[in-house]
Amino acid sequence: MGVQAMQFRLLALCVWFLSAAVAQGPSAPVVKVNRDSGVQATTLQTENGTLTVNTPLLMEAGDRISGTVVAEPKGASAAEREKNLDVLNGIVIDVMGTSTSAKAKRFTAVVPAAAAVALRRAGGEMLGSAKVAQLPKGAFSGMEAAAPGEEHFVPAVATAGRPISVSGRFDGLMENTSAKMDGQPVQIVAESPHELVLDAPPDAAGPKKLEIQEHGGPAISQTVQLAKVSLQAQKLSLRRGEATTISATVAGLRGLPKQLHPIPLTVVNESPGTVSLQGGNQQTLKIEPGALNAAGAFVWKSRVTATQAGSFSVSARLGVAGAFYSFPGGWSSGMWGDDRDRPVDMDGVDRVGQLDNYSVRRLMDTLRDLRMRKRWDYVRGKEHQAWLAEKIRLVKGALRGNGVDVPDLPIDAADF
Repeated sequence: MGVQAMQFRLLALCVWFLSAAVAQGPSAPVVKVNRDSGVQATTLQTENGTLTVNTPLLMEAGDRISGTVVAEPKGASAAEREKNLDVLNGIVIDVMGTSTSAKAKRFTAVVPAAAAVALRRAGGEMLGSAKVAQLPKGAFSGMEAAAPGEEHFVPAVATAGRPISVSGRFDGLMENTSAKMDGQPVQIVAESPHELVLDAPPDAAGPKKLEIQEHGGPAISQTVQLAKVSLQAQKLSLRRGEATTISATVAGLRGLPKQLHPIPLTVVNESPGTVSLQGGNQQTLKIEPGALNAAGAFVWKSRVTATQAGSFSVSARLGVAGAFYSFPGGWSSGMWGDDRDRPVDMDGVDRVGQLDNYSVRRLMDTLRDLRMRKRWDYVRGKEHQAWLAEKIRLVKGALRGNGVDVPDLPIDAADF
C-alpha cells in the first residue's frame, strides 16, 4: 500500500493550551488558543471554516501591537468556498477593544489591562471569546539597556512553515517593518514593541539569511537554520489489532554548529484511546550530528498498533518556539557564535562559586538569556519561574563578585 501523508502538528508551535466550546451541538463554534509559539493564535472553528486571529505573545498593558486575521473557508468546490468565505468575512472580531474582520486582514490595537479576543456575527450573536496572555507591567524593564547590536534575540533554528519569533525592540506596527529570507519577502504575522513574529517558508530547509528592517531602526541580519519536519504512515486507519509503520523526518540540519546539538524531537501519540505507540505514547529523541543520514536528515521509525478500530494522529515537536528553551536546563538562542560567547548551561549550577571561571561577557549573556526565558515561561504557564529566578540570582552574584553593578529587575523575582 502506498505511503500517505499523516495528519500532524508541530507541538512546539501548535499545542492547544486552551479549549472552550462556546455552545452545544454538533456544529457549535469552538474557540481554541495556541500560545506555544511566539504568536498567540485564537482560532474560531465553525461549519463554514476557521478564523485565526494572530496577536503577539510578548506584550504588556499599554503596548501598541499589530496582528493578522486569516480566514480558511471549507468547501469541496470553489463556489462553496467562496460562499463560506463571505460568511467568515462577515464575522466581527473584537481584538482588545479594536473592531476588525477577516476581510481587513490586519489590525492595530493597544493592549488593555485584561486583553481578550471576542467573535460575533454581524447581528450581535456571540460566537466565542478567549483571554489573551500578556506579561505584567514592568516585565520588559531593563531591555532598553542592551548594547547596540544586542537588542534582538533571533533563534538559531526554526521550523519551516511555522512562526519565527524575534524578540527585541520594535515599534509594534507591522506596516513599518519588512523581512526577507534569502532575498525573498517573508510574511509578518504579528508585532509588539518587544517581539516580531514571521512566517517561515513552508518548503525551505537548511541555513537561510534572515534580514529584518524597521523604518528608522537598525537592520537585523542573521543566519537561521530552517528544519523541515514531516511525518508519514503506511496506513491512517486501522482495524483492531492491526499495526503499521510510522516515520518522522527532520531535514535541513546539515552544518548546524555543534553547540546547538542535541536537538530535541518529541513524538506524541495524539490518539492513545485508539492506538499504542511502540516505545511509549510520548518520546523525546535527541538528534546528534552523527545521527544524520547522507542527505543531512534525521529519520526515526516506529510502529503503532490499534487497540480499537479507527483513525489516529501522531504529532512531532522540534524544540520550543523555534529555539531551544529547555527546562530546567539548556540554553536558548542562536546569537552566540561559539562556546566562548554562548550562555552558560545552568543545569546543575547551584553555587555562585561554580561560575568563577566564566568571563563577564559570558555571564552577561547568560543573565540576558535567563531573563528572556523567564518572560517566555511566564506567558506559557509559569512552570519554571522559581528555577529561573534562582539561576538569575546566582549569575548576578557572580557578576557582582567581578565588580559589575547589576540592577535588580522585576522579572528576576520568583513570584513575578
